[in-house]
Amino acid sequence: MSMVTKNEINGAIEILKVCFEAIQAHGSAGMPAGHLYAALMGHGCDLPKYQKIEATLMKSGLVRKQGDLLFANR
Repeated sequence: MSMVTKNEINGAIEILKVCFEAIQAHGSAGMPAGHLYAALMGHGCDLPKYQKIEATLMKSGLVRKQGDLLFANR
């Protein structure tokens, strides 16, 4: 079992922060989840990784999903 490095943790936090900010920028209209996934795909993100990012944001309470739209809770 490999240890997660501090740089990997910081990278994961930065990805979550950028995703939250993108969702937040869409305001009350919400951000289509597919648009966020497509943007992340351009940086090498596959579907399981995207699903983990989305789930983490929702579990944190920062984001909610209604249908296919993502909304910032703050």
